[in-house]
Amino acid sequence: METGVPMCIASLLSCTSRMPRMSISTSNSGGDAINNVALNFWRERKDREEIRLGDVVPTITKAVMADQEHGFWQSEIIKQNLIDVTVPFLPLRPNHVRHCVRSELEQMGLASEEDLIHSVTDSLIYFPEDERVFSSTGCKTVAFRINYYL
Repeated sequence: METGVPMCIASLLSCTSRMPRMSISTSNSGGDAINNVALNFWRERKDREEIRLGDVVPTITKAVMADQEHGFWQSEIIKQNLIDVTVPFLPLRPNHVRHCVRSELEQMGLASEEDLIHSVTDSLIYFPEDERVFSSTGCKTVAFRINYYL
């Protein structure tokens, strides 16, 4: 993201006009930080579902503010606390991917064959590489991989 974009957004959001404003933006900023939080939970034998917003948001904010390569670095949006809601997208475990495969098969009008579900789920790339805990791509490539195995 160009460094000027967050500055423009910040100036719009910080106006004192009575006119309500809403801005929705998506970003993979802090993705590595989110993944580290999820991995730490997993290593502490805690479920991914136990992760709370308070466990992730401060980590994301710190990571984004420290990343000089990113458009949010030293951004007024973050400095002025103009972000009201953060929705982190947590990495998916293999059981979540299996649900995606089943759902995609259903949408394609195909039977949920366990061999196919297993093959597709297993074919994804997981991280860390030696532990294969979380899917690197989530469910984004599931439909393509199903077609590959058909």
